[in-house]
Amino acid sequence: MDLEGFSKQVGLELDEFKYVTALIGMFPLAYVHRKMTNTEAKHWYSLITGFCLAWFMFGVQSLHYLVSSTLVMVMLRTLPPKNSPWIILGCLLAHLSYGHIYRQYWFYLEFGLDWTLPQMLIVVKLSNFSWSYHDGQLPAEELDRPERGEKKIVQFPSLLHYYSFVFFFPGFLTGPMTEFNHYMAFTERRTFADNGGKIPESWVSCLKKLSLCVGAYFANSLHKQYPDLYTTTDAFLEHSFLYRLAYIAFVCEIGTFKYYFAFSMGEIACNICGISYNGKDKNGNYLWDKILMMRLWEFKTTQNAKGLVAHWNVPTSIWLRQSIFMRIIKLVNNRSMAVFGTFFASAFWHGFYPGYYTFFISGALFEVCADKLKLNLRHYVVDEQGNSKPIKPVYDFLGWFLTYCTITYMTISFRLLAFTYAIAAWRSIYFVGHVIGISILVTFTLFPQRPPRAKKTN
Repeated sequence: MDLEGFSKQVGLELDEFKYVTALIGMFPLAYVHRKMTNTEAKHWYSLITGFCLAWFMFGVQSLHYLVSSTLVMVMLRTLPPKNSPWIILGCLLAHLSYGHIYRQYWFYLEFGLDWTLPQMLIVVKLSNFSWSYHDGQLPAEELDRPERGEKKIVQFPSLLHYYSFVFFFPGFLTGPMTEFNHYMAFTERRTFADNGGKIPESWVSCLKKLSLCVGAYFANSLHKQYPDLYTTTDAFLEHSFLYRLAYIAFVCEIGTFKYYFAFSMGEIACNICGISYNGKDKNGNYLWDKILMMRLWEFKTTQNAKGLVAHWNVPTSIWLRQSIFMRIIKLVNNRSMAVFGTFFASAFWHGFYPGYYTFFISGALFEVCADKLKLNLRHYVVDEQGNSKPIKPVYDFLGWFLTYCTITYMTISFRLLAFTYAIAAWRSIYFVGHVIGISILVTFTLFPQRPPRAKKTN
């Protein structure tokens, strides 16, 4: 039986079957890497294995990764260091945008796995690399943040080290991505100096993540029974308002299981090879969170939008904050322009479906609403010395509940992709999120609840 026929037997499309197979295949490959002792051999192993996995998934399209990484290397070696990271970011996003536009034009609203998925991760990885090399050419006193000093690359690496970093296989298909200096420290076993140079056992952490993978894999199958597009139909409108709210919340929740699966599979491979090692906690337990894609518990229990961003797709969040937002702030000293530039980069990074843009624009609206609520209400639950009042737990619960409802309300747009579909889904629940958000803005703009001023003392 051919590969396509077998994939149908197990209920998956061919690209999905190959993807799952590649993710599972990373586990023994990562274990081999863990057992290797020769540093140069590990570099060769990372490069060859990563490229072979890419070729297995995408065939000749894998050359996109070679082209983009080579282009970045040439630009870093030839362009003035001052401007090269911005030029590189523009070229990387242009290359990625070509893939997004091609797929959107020829396969509109069709789900499929193509070369743009790892390319999105390579954009983050190489953009960070270009800034690290840029910082490495500056005097130490010009590095205004500690992480810039930690990540700086003073001398351009050899071709082997550079390409093995680009194609490092445990995080190549799904993430997590790491910085070049950490990759080198890991490969040379300097990361494990506090453990005698030996990689600690990580099977407990791996089993925990594997249980999440298994549960997420089977839970994701529920999505076929509860399709997103049902929210755009006339039949959906025949149900009660509460049913429609609950259905949208449910399909958005089960729609995230595929991300739990993919993210966790990448994290397991990184744990197996050891690159996620992050020392020990105060009780002497090994930590495996040096690089990771998500902090699921924190993401689900956060009380504000900042927590949502910080704990989901963590490497991309760090990239947007450190390599885009903070760099623009330093360049133009204007927060509004930095916010816009970061939004622009994030939007281009995701693609060009209108649903992405309605998602981000709505997110900006709700973030402003959250700031308004905090400014006008927090002084009722926390006194001037920062001590919590008895009503603070209620405030915290409402913060979590509103944050959860908001991200769910926004996510249906991200999932449906088409503008007309997103509007239809929101219309079915009377745009309740936007109505509440705009009402909050208008109310607290017209009737601000200012915190009481402290009394002056002589």
